[in-house]
Amino acid sequence: MATKVSFEGKRELRWLMVGRCLITYLEEEVEFSDELWNEWMEVIGRPGVEAVMLCSWGATQPSHQQWRRVTRLMRELDLPVAVVTADRHNLALAKAASWLGTNIESHRWTELGAAVRAVGLGEQAISAQARIIALRDRFGARTSAAEVFAGTEAPAANGMPFTASSELVYEHSEDIQTRLAQVQARLQAHQVHTNAPD
Repeated sequence: MATKVSFEGKRELRWLMVGRCLITYLEEEVEFSDELWNEWMEVIGRPGVEAVMLCSWGATQPSHQQWRRVTRLMRELDLPVAVVTADRHNLALAKAASWLGTNIESHRWTELGAAVRAVGLGEQAISAQARIIALRDRFGARTSAAEVFAGTEAPAANGMPFTASSELVYEHSEDIQTRLAQVQARLQAHQVHTNAPD
């Protein structure tokens, strides 16, 4: 499913705010320019940021200096941090940051719901997960949403089902409508073909 989520930064290091949490996606196997890294660190230090999620698929490659600087910043700001990754290298970086006193938890993509709750987004868990997946898959899908959302329970808010932002609902609705129109066109073409006289 094509998703178009707005983000700040650049393709290799992109971020967006969900509530008071800064969601970051780092592309694997790329170097991050110091200019982009500094811009991202400035955002982490903004007064409205109360938690950070660091998401990636494969092994990320910040320089040693970049990693040390952001680890120190998150520790000094005492921000809860959740890492979501499919890679052991990234899990090791998170473990090292925890040894240095950073309030950090590591999660696999199948544990995205737990990661979202760890950074205080429990009340908007489903919509937050949808935005995180959209940010991750902005330039190509990694897994299906069904795989990521497997085992996730939808929280009820005052007896009402979960809610998602109108932007996400519109994006997904538009995609569904496009696919539905394609299926209907194929069905009509098939009916014309099968009803044609021999």
